[in-house]
Amino acid sequence: MSSFYLKILASNKVFFSGKADILVVPGLDGEIAIMAHHQNMAIATTIGDVRFKPEGSEEYVDAVVGIGFVYIANNRVTMIVDTAERPEDIDEVRAKAVRHITYGSQIHSDDGDKDLLRLSGCLQHRAVAAQYDHAVHI
Repeated sequence: MSSFYLKILASNKVFFSGKADILVVPGLDGEIAIMAHHQNMAIATTIGDVRFKPEGSEEYVDAVVGIGFVYIANNRVTMIVDTAERPEDIDEVRAKAVRHITYGSQIHSDDGDKDLLRLSGCLQHRAVAAQYDHAVHI
């Protein structure tokens, strides 16, 4: 199977960089699959599940991502999102605590992974803001 170069960038890290056979992203109107030699374009993405097959692998890698976009050009795909995490890396206890602090009892959703990702993103942004605030006052 033909492959393409894929880079997934989150606001705080490079989530993936390497060759992939297929990428499926959460587009605004549903899932969008991208394969090698896809037409050049830019795609807005929403909070949701991303999956891709690294080159030569039979298994998909799953991730939960925040809002962002995908840029496709010359058999290279760059996905830039505010947050990207593997589902098993999301700290549920920490996210629930942040949800309570941030939103109180306003959220009543059974969509656990997306809520946890939003809250994890809130924590990351607060941590960056705290580091910036600390650096400015030194």
